[in-house]
Amino acid sequence: MIFLFLLLCAAQARRLVDSSLELNEIIWQPEKTEIYIGSPSIARNPETGVLVASADRFGHGAHPGNVSIFHSHDNGLNWKLTVWVVGNYWANLHYNDTTKVLWLLGGMKDIRIASSKDFGFTWSSSTLFPAPTGHVFNTGPTPMLYANGKVWRGIEYSQSHVVWPLTYEAMLIYADQKSDLMSPSSWKRTPPVKFQRSWIPHDWTPQPSFPGYLEGNAVQAPDNQVYEFLRFNTRPYAGNYAVALKVSPSSSPTMSFHSIVKLPGGHTKFVIRRDSVSGLYYTLSNYNHDPKWQDQRNILVLCVSEDLFNWHILTTLLMDDTGVPLQISVDYTGFHYVDWKFVGSSIYYVIRTGYRGSNSYHNSNRMTFKIIENFRDYKVPQRAKLATVTGHGWNNAVLANGNKIFSNRDYTWKLVDTRITGLNVTQLPGGASNHTSIAINIKVETGGVLYIAATPPTYYAMGGDSEKGTSWMFTNYAMQYTDEHSTFINVYAMAVQPGQELSIPQHNCGWAGCMLLW
Repeated sequence: MIFLFLLLCAAQARRLVDSSLELNEIIWQPEKTEIYIGSPSIARNPETGVLVASADRFGHGAHPGNVSIFHSHDNGLNWKLTVWVVGNYWANLHYNDTTKVLWLLGGMKDIRIASSKDFGFTWSSSTLFPAPTGHVFNTGPTPMLYANGKVWRGIEYSQSHVVWPLTYEAMLIYADQKSDLMSPSSWKRTPPVKFQRSWIPHDWTPQPSFPGYLEGNAVQAPDNQVYEFLRFNTRPYAGNYAVALKVSPSSSPTMSFHSIVKLPGGHTKFVIRRDSVSGLYYTLSNYNHDPKWQDQRNILVLCVSEDLFNWHILTTLLMDDTGVPLQISVDYTGFHYVDWKFVGSSIYYVIRTGYRGSNSYHNSNRMTFKIIENFRDYKVPQRAKLATVTGHGWNNAVLANGNKIFSNRDYTWKLVDTRITGLNVTQLPGGASNHTSIAINIKVETGGVLYIAATPPTYYAMGGDSEKGTSWMFTNYAMQYTDEHSTFINVYAMAVQPGQELSIPQHNCGWAGCMLLW
């Protein structure tokens, strides 16, 4: 009966008509069933253009342990539920163009793999690693990486009584690319690595309350070194960090801590892939613009990196368009757990979607699909050169750790991003939003982006919403200052043209004001 009910829901796949976000709905699940949609993944047959997507279910009304498979024959406009894969969960799809085999790898207790030679209509399954007594394997739909002659996949190991995320230990499973991937004897695993609080920088004050990591991505750097990048819980900090573990190049590889990486949206599951054309790395992630909501998932951004370790936000892909207050939007809207694939000059992506009727952002009532066309046209913005900066009510200061942020307070900057350290900043009096005697006037010499620094709510107060065509954009730059709350300051960007003249208003900028960086 449950199967028939889900099948009827799946048959309604269509473009969401009560939304401005141009999402194609793969499945909608009625919220009253307490069955929620999880773990989306996607693959494409390059010869036929057929798309396949997968998802599992969670919640009080669900029966975890199965993955549903959907197909689209019209480039993602319409979808149909075609089959269940029994005994798998939290799994990713991967199509091997050479062998013409579609893989599904995941697991909630044991690690399971399934293969299909007809692109997802019939499946064979195998258990690769049974869970040891008193322990479980966990994962999410993260990528399979082909590198250095091996297939790599991130997995987490934990004691049976999981305490999220404290008990998760990171590991990779791997096999020779030419081996029989359905055979358990082909696979090995690295020793699990437990998160260590000593990895957290000492100048993070206060220290994160319950740090841990999960849902790792196996990725290969430009020098062919393999890393695992993991989702990182940083509360009470804004969740824009990931943990990078380095894989030793030995015949029996191990992993060791490499660094904490500033990655937009690193607090939720992300997928990193490298573009074979440009050599750049991309991810679609949930930028957390305000530490007040450390699990914020109502924003989806496209990010890029040349080296895996320095990331930039290119554009905002999705933001809640319901018009509800921000707090309600954060509570009830989620565009998260995105999986995606390069398809020529486009990116095809599927989204675990809590939206328009979900009972929380987490308990997703939909799985949706969308395409980013001409993704390589999005470039890392370059800072504009200013011909003049004039006005009154502020001092010309230097942005750096330890320097005063306000002219009338002793608070100082801390945790300033190294990429913007040393820029000039308009040092305002604290409470600048209440001061009418401040003027910051600019004339642009060469075009690019203009940066301002302000507290997180400023973005919405200024109307910064790329979906609505307004001008302010998110960046991956942020810092704090040394008041009793270690208040966060974000950096926002706006495109400007040569010769343009404009002023930076203060009336919507909050207590800290809007500070110009140049």
